[in-house]
Amino acid sequence: MRTFRPGATLGPLFLWTVIVAVAAYFIEKHALKLPRGTEQRWMWQLLFAACIVLGPLSFAAHLLRRLLISVRVDPHAGLVLNERTTVPWREIESIEHRAPPFRPWKLGAAGEAMSGFEGCAWVGVAAPEGCLVAFVVLLILGIAYAVFLPVLSLFSPWHPRVVIRLKDGQRIVFRDIAHDDEFVDLVRPRVAAGPSAA
Repeated sequence: MRTFRPGATLGPLFLWTVIVAVAAYFIEKHALKLPRGTEQRWMWQLLFAACIVLGPLSFAAHLLRRLLISVRVDPHAGLVLNERTTVPWREIESIEHRAPPFRPWKLGAAGEAMSGFEGCAWVGVAAPEGCLVAFVVLLILGIAYAVFLPVLSLFSPWHPRVVIRLKDGQRIVFRDIAHDDEFVDLVRPRVAAGPSAA
């Protein structure tokens, strides 16, 4: 039996929170230097509040969801929700999977990407600026792909999710579930098998 929880984007969301928190610090520091009651100061403080909501508060809510929500795949009984409610296989009509459009980078993929810079040491002797610029550009693109795009997807209507449709018309939605591909691979064959899987 395997237990799954939300949190596929927890790593990128944590890095996003650090970046936003640092930005919020400098924004509030700048806002406090402005005269009180001015429109400019209110604008900067609203921007500070937005950073807190989209950064630390969002991460705290996401972390709380990971701690409180779980689904266990029981080969015989069905899906066990939060260790309390069991949904038998015979009551499940179908399963839909919307995979995340941007998956966080894994260390292996990052290592392969950085391996291209092995020859840069030779080029760097003749043109160090070009090598440095290429490294910075790839670093920015890597951060954008590994952090900003997954977080943007999480906050958007196109967030990754798995939808379980029951035969009585109800839906169970698992949002941003970790190892979603493995979860779907475990559930889909039993749903397709129908009552014989129970």
